Amino acid sequence: MADFFGNRIVTVVLTVLVALLVIEIINRLFAGLKKRKNSVYMGFVQGILQAVVVIAAVIRIMTMTSTLDKIYNTVILSSSMLVVVLGFMFQEGMKNIMHGFFISIYKPFEVGDRVSLKLDSGELLGYVDGMTLRHTVIRQAATNTLVYIPNTVMDSLPIFNFNNGKDVNSQILSVQITYESDLDKAKQLFSDAILATPGYEDTREPDRRQGPVGIGVSDLNDEGIVLTTVISAKTQEELYDVCSGVRENVLRAFKKEGISIAYRHVQVLGEMTVHSEGSD
Repeated sequence: MADFFGNRIVTVVLTVLVALLVIEIINRLFAGLKKRKNSVYMGFVQGILQAVVVIAAVIRIMTMTSTLDKIYNTVILSSSMLVVVLGFMFQEGMKNIMHGFFISIYKPFEVGDRVSLKLDSGELLGYVDGMTLRHTVIRQAATNTLVYIPNTVMDSLPIFNFNNGKDVNSQILSVQITYESDLDKAKQLFSDAILATPGYEDTREPDRRQGPVGIGVSDLNDEGIVLTTVISAKTQEELYDVCSGVRENVLRAFKKEGISIAYRHVQVLGEMTVHSEGSD
């Protein structure tokens, strides 16, 4: 009898250890995959595999004794009972899993996307940090706080995605110079200022990144020549800092090289006559 229970205890311990080992392998495997390209479905699939390992370990333990084996077989053979029991015990959890499954298939957002959600408590603006079997994790942009939203709620909310499937955030930036300024020199200085700004994301093809950034002439108006380009950064918050840095670099470079920034002003031409008191 002692040997019987001893063998069962050893088997239970080995089963638990093997399950923990397999889960650790799964975690390490997905950690490597996420470094290459993270996606919402990876966290969901990772959770599914972990759940399968746990269920398999529980089934293995339940079939070790005749009493547990009878209970297991009775539940498995009675599929209607199984559905009722699981539905009652894990109703909310199963809903989250199903909605997480649909989210991972249709992909309304990806990990790292900047999104805005309309919650009962107000607007939630942040970045998608990941997704589990139960929750979608949003990192608030303002406070860097993690917010865990059930997948059932996430799947029913209107989601405003500012990334549109892209890995960067972009903004048009314009600088206006006078007609008397050297156009080619101004475009080169503008490009150099962009490339020298920390945080700028160069979205050009790798073989085209050796040359200057493309600067276009978007308008010729009464005040001067409008030079325009697109500035990109990883996040919306970084984009603001990058655009600010580019403007500062452009201003310094233009002043140093004699490029005049156009602005609205009044210029008086001609001679001015001064009449003194007592004169005719």
